[in-house]
Amino acid sequence: MPKQQKKKHSAGASPKIVRFKVSKNKSFEIMVNPGTVATFRQDKSSLSDVLLVETVFKNARKAVPATSDELFEAFGCTDVKKIAERILSKGDAQTSSSERKKGVEAKKRNIADFINRNYADARTGLPIPLNRILSVLEKQRVTANCDLVLEARRIVDEAKKKGELSVKRKETVMTLSLPAKFKREVSVLFERRCSVLSRTVNGSQVVFELGYLAGELDSIIASAEKLTRGAVSLGSDGAAKRNSNEEKQDKSKNKAAKQAKRRSAVNRTKGRGGGGKGGDGVAGIGAKTSSAKKDKKKKRGGSNRRVGGGKKSY
Repeated sequence: MPKQQKKKHSAGASPKIVRFKVSKNKSFEIMVNPGTVATFRQDKSSLSDVLLVETVFKNARKAVPATSDELFEAFGCTDVKKIAERILSKGDAQTSSSERKKGVEAKKRNIADFINRNYADARTGLPIPLNRILSVLEKQRVTANCDLVLEARRIVDEAKKKGELSVKRKETVMTLSLPAKFKREVSVLFERRCSVLSRTVNGSQVVFELGYLAGELDSIIASAEKLTRGAVSLGSDGAAKRNSNEEKQDKSKNKAAKQAKRRSAVNRTKGRGGGGKGGDGVAGIGAKTSSAKKDKKKKRGGSNRRVGGGKKSY
């Protein structure tokens, strides 16, 4: 059984529990210092600063530790520090009211930034001021662990219905095709995640035209691939950019190949010429050209002398 090692914690601050659920009826817990889980997950604190007791419990409130056999069966090892790191990374952390409040405020700020970047005033087309968005968010109930994109859409839709915001989405359009047998499930997904502009059945495939925001694309594609087991064909601005980059790379490769061919052709020509006397190569051709010019000059000079000599004899 792992030995318990108690550590000091600040007076008046009650320890917190992080619970990791292995199965429906089995979970493991660790005790941590308050306010340290978030900093650990951001790589701002060490494990020794977080753990209150270096023990993995079956029930931390009743101080019932887990046995070595139970730990090995669940985690494949009995190293308390490695198991604690896994629980800290993936477990559910108990938080104080002040921590929950900070988390909600941070989430509201992130939602406001998202709306500011991806929505514009419906009349002027200008970005919506952050203060105006935050004033709308103050009337909304937001949780710290909510999905940012879905929560932003919900808040915007409610604000539009109440007349608090008049906005339009800054959407990018893409087309996406997948097997028609997944049409119903994927339609529900797309209607929740983005704007469905059109949907067309083409034989065994269904083609969707979607309007999405900058922060939505990755989650849309990942969710669609999960539903269709990867049977998704994407035709979007993102794919077009990837294709254009590939085309640029191909062009540069072709250009380099052409230059290499030219260089090899020149080298072969030089090799055949050999740079010797009267050769067939570049050097030989240059020698022949220069000798031909000299012969022409000699002929011209000789004809002039003959004409001149004729005049003298006359």
